[in-house]
Amino acid sequence: RSKDIRISGVSSNVQVKNENGPVEIEVTKLGNIEVQDDRADIRIFIPEKSSFQVDAQARNGEIQSDFNELKIENGDNRSTASGSVNGGTSHIVLNNQHGSIEIRKGEAVASPPAPPKPARTPKKSEVPEPTEN
Repeated sequence: RSKDIRISGVSSNVQVKNENGPVEIEVTKLGNIEVQDDRADIRIFIPEKSSFQVDAQARNGEIQSDFNELKIENGDNRSTASGSVNGGTSHIVLNNQHGSIEIRKGEAVASPPAPPKPARTPKKSEVPEPTEN
């Protein structure tokens, strides 16, 4: 609760309940997914060829999807998304209050890698003494 949640490499069932922080899930192999969030956004990345059905509701937020098979209705106070993609094997349930829902194809945009650590300076005891010729 009350955390920013980012889960990547998901390959099984997932259930998340959160408040006051966004939820981002990156799926590699789809299982059943249930997310409930209040006062923040939900973003889920699903491989394009996955088979799933969606039941999503956003109160005081809108829903967007890269999957044209889903029926999306964005209203003033309530938005819904439903439908099946590629046969609808897995079930995805997304509920949000005061935040948006995004259902995206593919993988999340990765954060840039951390800069490399500076080279270690050898200790004086590790440096050989110069020899005279």
